[in-house]
Amino acid sequence: MYLALAETGCCTLPLGKSEDPDSVIDLVTRFDANVLLVMPSNLGPVITRLEETGRRLESIRLAVTDGEPLYPSDEARFRKSLEDATVFRSVFQTSDTGTIGYQCGSCGPGEFHLHEELQLAELVDVDADGTGQLITTNLERHLTPVVRQRTGDLARALRQPCPCGDTAPRIRLADGPARSSSSEGRSSR
Repeated sequence: MYLALAETGCCTLPLGKSEDPDSVIDLVTRFDANVLLVMPSNLGPVITRLEETGRRLESIRLAVTDGEPLYPSDEARFRKSLEDATVFRSVFQTSDTGTIGYQCGSCGPGEFHLHEELQLAELVDVDADGTGQLITTNLERHLTPVVRQRTGDLARALRQPCPCGDTAPRIRLADGPARSSSSEGRSSR
C-alpha cells in the first residue's frame, strides 16, 4: 500500500496508533493532509478528541480503512468530524498474503474487487448458495511465496458486472468465521 501511495507522489505520515491524538490532528492540519489510511480503532481516539474540542479535519477527502471492519455507525460518527464530502473506502488484506481486494464507489459493505495482478483467489468447500472458504496465492512474493493460503474468510463470487465499469472480479465476504478449524490468518475488511 505504501509503495503504491509513493508512486502517486503522496506524502506519507507514519502516524499509526498514537497515544496523543492532538499530535495527529496537528500533523494532519500542518501538512494539509487530504487522505487517511487508517484502522478504524486508531481513528476513534482522534475523532473523540475532535469532538471534545469542537474541531474538524476539513481537508480530508478520502478515508481508506484497513485492518478491521468499518461499521456504518462508526463511519457516520467519523464523518461528523471530517469534511462533509469525505469518501470512505476499504481494502481487504491479510498479514500473510497482503492486499486481496479494494472497494470502488459501487461496492456495498463487504464487497471487494479482487487485485488479480497481485493475487489468485479461489473459493473452496462451496455450499449451495455459492459461499466458500477464500484461499489466495500472492503472485508478487518471490522470496517468501504464499501459495493457496486460507484467509479464514467465507466469501461468495459476485457474477454481475460492477456498475463502476471495473472488470476485475468481485467477491462479497460473509459474516462469521470460516467453517474449517484449519483456517489460518486474519483478514481485514
